[in-house]
Amino acid sequence: MNRDKTSLETPLLSFRVVSDLHVRRLLTVVTPRTCGGFAFPESGRVESGPLAFTLSGSRATVCATSVDPDMRPLATARRILVMHLTDLQSEGSEFSDETFQTTLKKGAAPLVADGTAKISLRLSTNGKCQVFPLSTDGRRLGEIPCEWNVATTPPSSRDGDGAVATSGTLSFTASVRGSDGKARLYYEITRP
Repeated sequence: MNRDKTSLETPLLSFRVVSDLHVRRLLTVVTPRTCGGFAFPESGRVESGPLAFTLSGSRATVCATSVDPDMRPLATARRILVMHLTDLQSEGSEFSDETFQTTLKKGAAPLVADGTAKISLRLSTNGKCQVFPLSTDGRRLGEIPCEWNVATTPPSSRDGDGAVATSGTLSFTASVRGSDGKARLYYEITRP
């Protein structure tokens, strides 16, 4: 198995990069506040810290980042931005081959490749999560269904407020094709 790993730990930054481009065709990055990866549908389940995803339809980059004003790590953040970014090409573009490295003809309006990602995040929380697809200017476009699976936590585990700490996995499906026919690339996760 040809797998390259790079890690860096400093007082201000800690990250891990795992590259498995030759066998599973994926690349993952893990930091305390952001986790993500690039993969193909045939890469199977991709795990990057508390984030895991499985793609269908198109290669994509999927990442989750804490946008919590308190700078909390991803697993404890109250606000999380998730990006599901598939291939983007201009309509009518022509390339020399399937690697898309040499453009023969530039196209017009950009087209986002259709695809889905089954996304799960291992989180620590004491409340219900909500998932909102976002427009490209950041407006919420309704709410999409999500599932919360609680992990068992010993009663002695307490959060900073003295409440019983609950952890689990939030799961939802990100689809580039929105119900209105417009592309969905960004999602906001909120929790109390």
